[in-house]
Amino acid sequence: MTAPEPRVPGDRELNRFLELFAEKTGMVFPERKRPKLARDLVLAASKTGFTDLAAFRETLEGTPTDHPVWTEVIEILRVGETYFFRDDSQISALTEHVIPDILERRKNSRQVRLWSAGCATGEEPYSLAILLLEQLAGSGEDWDVSILATDIHSRGLETARQGRFRKWSFRNAPERLLNRYFVRHGEDFEVQDRVKQMVHFTSFNMMDDRQPAPAGAMGLDLILWRNMAIYFHPGAISRVARRLSGSLARGGWLLVSPAEAGSFSLDGELHCVLPEAAAYRKEDLEEPVPAAPGIPPRIPVPVLHSPSAEPFPNGWEPGSASKEKEAAGTPPPPPAFDQGLDRLRKGLYEEALTHLGRVDKGHPRRAEALGKAALALANLGRHQEAEKFCALALDADPLLSEARYIQALVRLEQGLDAEAREDLKKALYLNPKFVLAHWTLADLARRRGLPEEAARHRELALDLARNLDPGQELCGAVSLTAGRLLALAGENGSWAKAGGTA
Repeated sequence: MTAPEPRVPGDRELNRFLELFAEKTGMVFPERKRPKLARDLVLAASKTGFTDLAAFRETLEGTPTDHPVWTEVIEILRVGETYFFRDDSQISALTEHVIPDILERRKNSRQVRLWSAGCATGEEPYSLAILLLEQLAGSGEDWDVSILATDIHSRGLETARQGRFRKWSFRNAPERLLNRYFVRHGEDFEVQDRVKQMVHFTSFNMMDDRQPAPAGAMGLDLILWRNMAIYFHPGAISRVARRLSGSLARGGWLLVSPAEAGSFSLDGELHCVLPEAAAYRKEDLEEPVPAAPGIPPRIPVPVLHSPSAEPFPNGWEPGSASKEKEAAGTPPPPPAFDQGLDRLRKGLYEEALTHLGRVDKGHPRRAEALGKAALALANLGRHQEAEKFCALALDADPLLSEARYIQALVRLEQGLDAEAREDLKKALYLNPKFVLAHWTLADLARRRGLPEEAARHRELALDLARNLDPGQELCGAVSLTAGRLLALAGENGSWAKAGGTA
């Protein structure tokens, strides 16, 4: 006699499963997917031999995600698709900048270590291997190249190891590479052994702190974590970012999807150097990496800091430094605010604080300097101090919309989404043309499963950006211009059609 299937879970029971999935995998799902997830849960429980959903959930709670009981659940949680040589801008960045930089830095050891995190069915790490082989062709040197490829989906990993793909997986692949690195079997194409040997697949869950990092996941030259953050809640993104940053060698690269750059949290050691490709580089102690223009400084991964006993961080006392210079009879430095902004653009946050601290209380840009200092503090992970400086900026100028926006970013990093939304709305009340406030509200709405609201704010942001000069820096950002935002949104050149400037 066939065992009865479990009943479809109600809202409360489904919420418990979704909370469990968020905790174990980091993934969250919009409201519209709830009915299908409820039905799929019944099927997953039945295939695993459970007739009672409560018992199924309790078993999942006490079991690591690499256990067979999770296999069917991971199958229903799996989202999206992938294909070879995905995202032209990132393929160009890898070919023209990232891989040549890695090979130059490793020319003595001739050892290269890469990681495709969230590799799905293997198209990404195999693409990476082929790009490396193309760069090394004809060099006459033997290189030791190892590509770690991990995913939580065991069935996808099995497909990846087989290395056999349908024609649709190559819709963005140049024909010459298809002929050079694959063997055709009827309608299928199999990766050549020389490519397979470069890639090592293993199961790994980024969210499981009890699971040790896989072998080869330290001192890496490049990590790809693309098209994953859009499915993760903010706390999960921060945890993953911390883990990825710790795995990179000094001078190593991290690529996320350009569409995800706005939600990805990075620590102070990672700087955006190729904004059009959302390519970040870990600072080399011997050669600091300047932040390239294009993406605003992101709020960093949360880290613990001891509260400062001083009223301002690092003895930051507005006006004192400039007066000491004058007393010593030395020539006055360049305008302090401009110097601070320059250091902020380069990711030199401590230096930015020093210069911004020279903006006297009576200076017309005093409130703005306090806001920029809040941004520097946020990027140093000092969120309490950043909040204090936002308050000081608003005390100095209650109409400073940028301070409201920066305060929203800090609260987003702390997981205070509701409070952040209120700050963003206040920023828009003060400045209805605040592009990045609309852009961030769009991202918040997307995370909440409100696609219509997200689309409305996104279009408002883009409409406003189209009416600005492409070189104009956006309020609330450092080095992010209207033109760059449109480019990141896939609208290269669209501002020219819009015609207007601010």
